[in-house]
Amino acid sequence: MLSLVILVIIVENVVLWSYQMNQFDIERMQENLKITNVGSANGSSHWFPTQNEFAVDSGSRLSGTYINTQSVDGSYESFSEGNVQTPSLSWWNTDYAYRKGVTITNNALSVLSANYTLYVTLDTASLISSGKLMANGNDLRIAYNYGTSWIELDREVDSINSSSTHVWFRTQAPVSANSSDNIYYLYYGNPNAGSPPANVNNVYLWFDDFNRANEPDITTEPAYQIKTGGGAWSIENDTLKNVGASGDPNKLIITALGNVTEPVDMLVKIEVASFAGGDASRMGLTCCVDNNPQPGSGYGSLFHNDMNSLDLLNDLRSWGAHSSLGWSLNTWYFMRFRVTDPASAIGEVKVWPVNTAEPESWTLNGTFGGGSARSFGEIGFAGSKTNDITYFDDIAVRHIADPEPTTSINAEQSQFSDSLEIDGAFPVDISTYPPVNINTIDITIKYRANVEGGTLYLSAYNWTASAFSSNGFNSSAGHQSTTWWGSYAVNLTDQWNSYLNSNGTVYLKIQETGSGSNQTTIDIDQVAIRVAANTVVFTFKNAGPDTTHLVALWIDNSTLHQRYELNLYVNSGDTVSYSLADVSLPNGSYTIRVVTERGNIAIYPQE
Repeated sequence: MLSLVILVIIVENVVLWSYQMNQFDIERMQENLKITNVGSANGSSHWFPTQNEFAVDSGSRLSGTYINTQSVDGSYESFSEGNVQTPSLSWWNTDYAYRKGVTITNNALSVLSANYTLYVTLDTASLISSGKLMANGNDLRIAYNYGTSWIELDREVDSINSSSTHVWFRTQAPVSANSSDNIYYLYYGNPNAGSPPANVNNVYLWFDDFNRANEPDITTEPAYQIKTGGGAWSIENDTLKNVGASGDPNKLIITALGNVTEPVDMLVKIEVASFAGGDASRMGLTCCVDNNPQPGSGYGSLFHNDMNSLDLLNDLRSWGAHSSLGWSLNTWYFMRFRVTDPASAIGEVKVWPVNTAEPESWTLNGTFGGGSARSFGEIGFAGSKTNDITYFDDIAVRHIADPEPTTSINAEQSQFSDSLEIDGAFPVDISTYPPVNINTIDITIKYRANVEGGTLYLSAYNWTASAFSSNGFNSSAGHQSTTWWGSYAVNLTDQWNSYLNSNGTVYLKIQETGSGSNQTTIDIDQVAIRVAANTVVFTFKNAGPDTTHLVALWIDNSTLHQRYELNLYVNSGDTVSYSLADVSLPNGSYTIRVVTERGNIAIYPQE
């Protein structure tokens, strides 16, 4: 009886096994898989989030963890800006919120001496409109740093509340040949600032605004002296007035300066109230004044002859270079005049309307005619040889170097700033997306801020430059933060390989600054990166009656036999495209084979 039972079981198992084998063979024979196409394409990976907590370099973490930033799911991590003292150099006066460094460059082959008068150009209009600078400019100061100490300097400001305000000051230390000095700073941002130090005698070699009581004869002051006969020089309504006469040359010398032995630059405001015209009508500035052949002769920069002329003159010798310059009566102009080398008898002058920007080029550059004047000498004003009436105001004289030093203003620094700065590491799966197949890298962040107006910046560690950078990004301008959820994305273009470490990690920096005095909270819902890579797309068609399971793929040619694991199901009648990012098709002819779980093989040849 027992033997019969065992026999029955054996027979049943053999029958079951035979049935299953027949069923498997039937399904295998019915399986009909084809590779209909193989081609290269560009594709993007999934998003790679950070796998560790962010490092907070500035600000603080309020709530959440890095897990909340791995996907867009409504859960987020919160950070707050922190109050940070930004500059490393000590602050001159903590009542002033902002400063800009000034760089002075000596372009000459010799040392630029101390006490040199120069200026920087500053856009005060934008500072005033943004509330950083008082409308009257009282809180615009310049300070000089030497070691651990500061000195506030006298300054003169031209054209406040304009895009080209000139801030004049005098240097405190020599600057070596062909080198720069950056120890001067413009400070501003103090709404309670009083009157600034603005003694122009500490700015220029000579300055006079003539703002004093009327005087019928200015030569009663020891600082001025008429050099030759003719003409009357007086102070009238805070200006210097000349009524010309037949004396020639008609000069008012700045006696207080004495015999100037270095090149000078002279700037004055000039207005002609009446003009007879002709050779005797001449008014302007003079320098290199001597006593031979007649006291007062020298080099002059003059309106002359008609109201369309600006001329250079060598007194009592000959007229020099001429320029056509249309000017009008009863209109104030600036006149700038300099002679850097009297022996060469070459001068330059520019004239432009008051309340307009100074032109870069000179209106006239040329010779003073025949003969030569004194080597340097006295300087002053030139009056007309006829009864023309001329007014002068705000004479400023300074020594000059040739070539002149140049100045530039550096980026604004805040004494304290609210800022957020966090760093994170984002690993790319380079086994699936090897660098050889990567085209670029994308960065995205979904975030919101509790205060509008700040700017969010994304950067990455550049392994070539050994610093965080946004060089090569498709955009480095930042993103204006808002109180609603928004997204900001950048692309690393073809510079991506400078930011991908050898282990596949990209280090990101997120910074938020500039939202004003309010401390900003930033909520981050997602931060991630992805790669755009070269891929190979395989198209499979299942023409059989059953679902087919693909388990392996081979790429073969005469030298390559590469196997790739698959786990892909293709339903009956379906056509499915499948991408592999870690595949590169060989050059020339090759064969693609795909293996199913049932052991069938579909072949795609490429000749």
